Amino acid sequence: MDLHVNNKTVRLFNIMLIVVIFIFVLLLSSCGKNKLIGRKKVKLELGDEYVEEGLNLESGYTYVPYSNLINNMEGEYEIEYKIYDENGKYISSLYRKIIVKDKTAPIYEEIKRDRLYVGRAYNVSSFIKNIKDANDYEISPNNEIIYFQTGDVTIHYVIKDASNNEAIYDKKYNKVRDAKSMIEEMEKEGLIEHSTSTIIHISDEYAFTVSTEGLNKRYVLSYNNKNKDHKGEYISYNVKVSSSNTITTSVSSSYCREFSYSGYEWDEEYMDTKVQIKNEEESANFKAKMYEINFLFQLYFEAYEG
Repeated sequence: MDLHVNNKTVRLFNIMLIVVIFIFVLLLSSCGKNKLIGRKKVKLELGDEYVEEGLNLESGYTYVPYSNLINNMEGEYEIEYKIYDENGKYISSLYRKIIVKDKTAPIYEEIKRDRLYVGRAYNVSSFIKNIKDANDYEISPNNEIIYFQTGDVTIHYVIKDASNNEAIYDKKYNKVRDAKSMIEEMEKEGLIEHSTSTIIHISDEYAFTVSTEGLNKRYVLSYNNKNKDHKGEYISYNVKVSSSNTITTSVSSSYCREFSYSGYEWDEEYMDTKVQIKNEEESANFKAKMYEINFLFQLYFEAYEG
C-alpha cells in the first residue's frame, strides 16, 4: 500500500516537472523575440532628444514606429511599434511610454564685478547674462535701481522656469563713490554715446550731457519721468561753466517755472519760494527728485571737472 502511494506520488511529480520544463523551454525559446529593447517607460528631460531603442524581432519580421513625442513640451507620450511579417501583413503592436519632464534649473553666466558705483543704473543684465533653459523663465525682481549711498548691498535674483525649477543669484557687493572709475567702466561697456556732445545714459530716466560752446562748457542732467501718471514730465539741471570759470546753474521742469541762481549749492529756501507746485505731495516728490538730480549731477560733474 505504501509502495503504491509512493509510485503515484513519483508519477505526479514527474508530470509536474515535465510541465515546468516545457513552460521554461517555451519561455526561453520566445525570449528576446518580438520584445522591446530597453525600458517600457522612459523618463526624458525636457529638450533632450529621444534615442530610438527599437525591438528584438523574430527572423523575417520588421516594425514601423509611430510616435507623438514632442520633446520640448512636458507631458506623457507613446511610441507604437507596428510589427509586420515578411509578407507585409500586420501582426501586432508593442508600446513604449515616454514621460517628458523639466527637472533642470536655468543655467546662467555671471558678469564679473568686484564692486558697484553709486550714481549709475543697474538691472538684472548688469549681473547675469546668457541664460539658458529648455522652458520659459522669468527673473524677479526685474527692476532698475540707482544707488545714492555707499556701503554693502546684497544683489539677489531668482530665475524660475515654467516648471518651477529655480536658479539663485545671490552676491554681496560694496557700493563706492568713484566718479572717474565709473565713467571708465561705462565706456568699456559701451554705455556712453559719443557725438558732438558726450551723452551718458545713466538709466531710462536720466541722461547726462557734456557739450562745448565756444570757450564755455555746458553740463545738463535730464530726468524724463516714465511713470504713466506723469508721462512726459521732465526736469533738467543745467550748469554752464564760462571761460572765466564762472558757474551758472538753472533748473527747469514741465510743472514749475524755470529759475536760476549762481553756484550749484542746494538752495532749499530759494526753491520753496520760487518753485510752483500743485500740492504738497507733488512738492515732496519734486524735492525728492531734485535731491537725486543734484546728487547725480555733482557725481558726474566731479568726473569731468574734479
